[in-house]
Amino acid sequence: MRILLFLLALLVVGCGSEQPAPAARIPVPFDGSASEPRFASSVDGHLYLSWTEKTGTGHRLRVARYGNGWEDVVTAAEGDDWFVNWADFPAMAVLADGTMAVTWLARSAEGTYTYDVWTSVSRDAGATWSEPAKVNDDDVAAEHGFVSLVPAGERFFVTWLDGRNTAGGHDEGEGDGHGSGGAMTLRAGYLSRDGALEDRRELDDRV
Repeated sequence: MRILLFLLALLVVGCGSEQPAPAARIPVPFDGSASEPRFASSVDGHLYLSWTEKTGTGHRLRVARYGNGWEDVVTAAEGDDWFVNWADFPAMAVLADGTMAVTWLARSAEGTYTYDVWTSVSRDAGATWSEPAKVNDDDVAAEHGFVSLVPAGERFFVTWLDGRNTAGGHDEGEGDGHGSGGAMTLRAGYLSRDGALEDRRELDDRV
């Protein structure tokens, strides 16, 4: 017990001997009309930021890299049928070679919570982006979202909540994508550097 207290005392003294570096304010590259900001970092230590902006007819997803200030601000995707809310954010990740991937949500039907996950990748610092591809491999008008996207070697690993089994319920949520026809599932797959979805599978049949 005495040895433990001695070690704790050394730890407290050691932590108190160094002052933390002062925090610096970094202005964001957008105004108050933007929403859903999310950070991502690359293996080489670069910091990236993505966010959603309103356009005249819909929304667009913007991406920037932090170097000498925010640089390379580009539009990764845009559309007039997006599902945008405060909880279900677009995702972004960067591979070791600089390949960037983003995801966003687009409506699949008239229901409140009927939308799919879409993705696109860029191998040239955002100058061009691959043709959008749907992440979930079904055509059910239901909820698909809450995406996690991380580097996995030379590919991206992507997971999402998938509501294909919940469609067709007969409760008061019928028609809005929150039916009780079945359980929400957790699904995953890999996204290649060329923007192709590979090895999609179900991880959990009831989430």
